[in-house]
Amino acid sequence: MSGPISSKEAYTPEFQQVDQFDEVQKVYTHENSEKAIREFESERVEEQYNDHLISNAKILMDHKDHRLAINLLQIKIQNEPDNILAIQLMGHCFLKLSEYELARKCFSSILNESTEFKTIFGLAESYYGIGDDTNAQHYYLIASQKIIEDTDEVFILYKNLGNIYVRQKNYDLAESYYMKALSMEPSSDTIYVNLGTLEVQKANYEKALEYLRNAVKLNSKNDRAWVGLAIIHREYGDMELSWGNLMTAMDINPANDIAIKLVIDWGLKQGFYSEVCEKVESYLEYRDQDIEVSFLYAQILTQLKRYPHALVELERVLAHDPNHLGAIDLYSDLKKTIKAICE
Repeated sequence: MSGPISSKEAYTPEFQQVDQFDEVQKVYTHENSEKAIREFESERVEEQYNDHLISNAKILMDHKDHRLAINLLQIKIQNEPDNILAIQLMGHCFLKLSEYELARKCFSSILNESTEFKTIFGLAESYYGIGDDTNAQHYYLIASQKIIEDTDEVFILYKNLGNIYVRQKNYDLAESYYMKALSMEPSSDTIYVNLGTLEVQKANYEKALEYLRNAVKLNSKNDRAWVGLAIIHREYGDMELSWGNLMTAMDINPANDIAIKLVIDWGLKQGFYSEVCEKVESYLEYRDQDIEVSFLYAQILTQLKRYPHALVELERVLAHDPNHLGAIDLYSDLKKTIKAICE
């Protein structure tokens, strides 16, 4: 009966003895050699496959094919559930697809293991996209302490912190972050619009006008800049120029939600009914689920005695919100009005 095997013996490979030159040689058997080679090749192929998943996902991301990149990264994560890079890349794909809650889950899951800029910034971006300014601000500020070099992400960080501080009415901090962003990209029409918006909030219209004109010079298709100019010229009492600026904004971007509300408000006061209806109809082609504008449009059509069209618009509102009290009441009144006309 053989005794227990020592640890040293346990880790000694199988061998056969061959007498050669009066020495005992340790030689691996053919069977063990083949097995070792197969295992090595298998590991090497799997390693190369996993590496290719990451590299190919990055190529797809560079070509803005983020959905396909996610498919590859999911395979990588199934093989390596703790692969931080794969999870981080997936989070950035979800950000690009505006799927902010899924992005947040990705970055949150690796936060304990990865405290680098890209992870913290990704988490901040996720919260910003969700609309959670408190958490977005918290993680943007942490990420700002981990900046190593100026990148596009750092520009976005400064810009978004500026936006958050504007919403908090902390205009001094907002301006400081906008200026940091502008120092990185002096030709950014977006930052000039944001600075102009900031000055409008402070009722500093001359300075706002300067910023917004700079934005339009840099990019004549910036609809937000034209809306800002429209607001300022209306403050100065130039109604014609103001309305022209607003029409330019709507021509550039028919789905501008701020502009359409101004079109409705100002247009009705000035009696521009046909222009208002035209712009609202264009807006609803892009934003057919905006029940607030749909209801306003139904009210306008009712005032213009375009009752059948008003009913259609109210049906659109009620399809999205069956309990919309204003729409229910107006729909009932219109039905009675049409019946009375037909009798």
